[in-house]
Amino acid sequence: MKYFAVLIAAFCLLTGCATIRGGRDLSSYSPVSIVSVVSNYDINWDGEGPSLERSLATNTGAFVKRALRRDDRETRVRISKAGDLINEADLILRGIAADSGIAVFTGKDDVISSQAYAAAKINPRQDNEDTAAAEGYRFVYFRDKDFPGNLARETGAGSIMFVTFSFTKIVASGVARNGTMRAKADMNIRIISAQGKTIFNRSFNLTSGEKIPVSGGYYEEPDLMRLFHSVINDVCYEFAAQFKSAKW
Repeated sequence: MKYFAVLIAAFCLLTGCATIRGGRDLSSYSPVSIVSVVSNYDINWDGEGPSLERSLATNTGAFVKRALRRDDRETRVRISKAGDLINEADLILRGIAADSGIAVFTGKDDVISSQAYAAAKINPRQDNEDTAAAEGYRFVYFRDKDFPGNLARETGAGSIMFVTFSFTKIVASGVARNGTMRAKADMNIRIISAQGKTIFNRSFNLTSGEKIPVSGGYYEEPDLMRLFHSVINDVCYEFAAQFKSAKW
């Protein structure tokens, strides 16, 4: 499936295509309002817990925390955060979802400025320092039964979409984080109708095909972010392709 997504992305880049054809669309649930785009804040190594910096954050000074993060080159790090990456993921997802033709999407400002959005319940599992939200979003709770209907009455939303990313680093080759590494993106999409029924809930997982060097756990952060941009594109194209052909 990974290679299928890559081929779709490459074809669209070369031909300028804007629609993924076939399957069914969301016409009866449009417009779709994306109400939550969140991820882990700490981009940890796959299968491991948060980086050491998180546990020492309240007990160390700026000098020690800087030493934990960087060596003598500013772009070379061993700890990365998703504060900026989740904002870019939001833009990538919105662009691909809209261009694929799977649905009409509500403008972001119309959603986050609504009274219904301000009054929505907060997900207690996400409202903490370990979770990052794209700019403007709250940690709204998908179990809030009143929220879909309230937003529909105020904005005309036919359904709401919750997006949860998980960004991790994977050692591709070598020993003890000396060798090469890849970027991995997991994405869960949950869509709930205005009537409060879950109509789509599926996860997508991809790892970057390209690798970058890692030495002693240190890597060039711009290079890692480039890998993440690529794999986020791929995973969003996979969502669009699978959603278009889903039997739901």
